[in-house]
Amino acid sequence: TFQTNDGRQPQTFTQAIADKKVIGLYFSGHWCGPCRQFTPILKQTYNKWQQQNYEIEIIFVSSDKDYNGFKSYFENDHGGWLAIPFSSPTRQSVKQRHGGGGIPRLVFLDCNGKVIEKNGRDLVQNKGSNSFHILSHNVPERKQQASFSGFSGQNENTVGHDDWKQQQNNNNNYND
Repeated sequence: TFQTNDGRQPQTFTQAIADKKVIGLYFSGHWCGPCRQFTPILKQTYNKWQQQNYEIEIIFVSSDKDYNGFKSYFENDHGGWLAIPFSSPTRQSVKQRHGGGGIPRLVFLDCNGKVIEKNGRDLVQNKGSNSFHILSHNVPERKQQASFSGFSGQNENTVGHDDWKQQQNNNNNYND
């Protein structure tokens, strides 16, 4: 389940991102100066994507040291996107899989869970809302219900990490 900051109820995997073409994983923390500079840029870009009804979602993966830092930063500075709850073990799993290289980091995945852009921060800073067209240009058709590394679930609305890993091994289409 993903946390929201815009009044929506918490969202399951299926409700939130399974129908999106592009998913951005945003690794950031309230204590990080460059993060605090980039977050407003991403927020403005995200708002334009939403106004255009683009099939894209951002998921905040906190690098904050405590819950209060996470909560304040997510509620006051971020766009109306989703977050992995601070206490969720999924947060650490996703950080281990995709969060290397420092913060802020923005990694984009396609609808099948494959990394399509490792340096999303530069792309968004340079292309703004036009970055969606670049990201979505070569996105394939959805193979099955979307599945993403590190998202483990407790119900049928979530695809587990082991399922994703097996799918990627079978398809041999993940290059990191």
